[in-house]
Amino acid sequence: MPITLIDTGTLQLAAVWVSVLAGLLGVAGVSAGLFSVVTGRDHWPTLLRRLRRRMPASVEDQRRNGMALVLNGAAALIIVMGISIDNFSVHDHTIGEPLNTLRFVMTLIGMAGAIACVIGAYSVSLTIKYNYGNSLTAEAPRAER
Repeated sequence: MPITLIDTGTLQLAAVWVSVLAGLLGVAGVSAGLFSVVTGRDHWPTLLRRLRRRMPASVEDQRRNGMALVLNGAAALIIVMGISIDNFSVHDHTIGEPLNTLRFVMTLIGMAGAIACVIGAYSVSLTIKYNYGNSLTAEAPRAER
């Protein structure tokens, strides 16, 4: 039985839908992070907030958490834009050589920017102090009589 490969149009369509989903998640992350930065409140719904293991300790920590979320969402959006540019122009042979090189250089600059956003989000998240709300307390067990 011969092995048949999936045509490139189907692969491009699947990549586009994955890019759309990742882009929506990136926009949601940026908007939730901006909400936390501006208001200083948590962006989680009350029902899901109870499931969190740790919460930012103060309003400033909540704002730092929002900034880390904004930077992570921005990194996701930059990566999605770079992938989409490459995905939509994969079979376009009308672009000449200087534009192909420019597209490659712009993609590299975008990926460097995305890495910088992730590193920035990590360094901001290291400064956040947390309260552990749902964890067990560290008290000694009761002695049975």
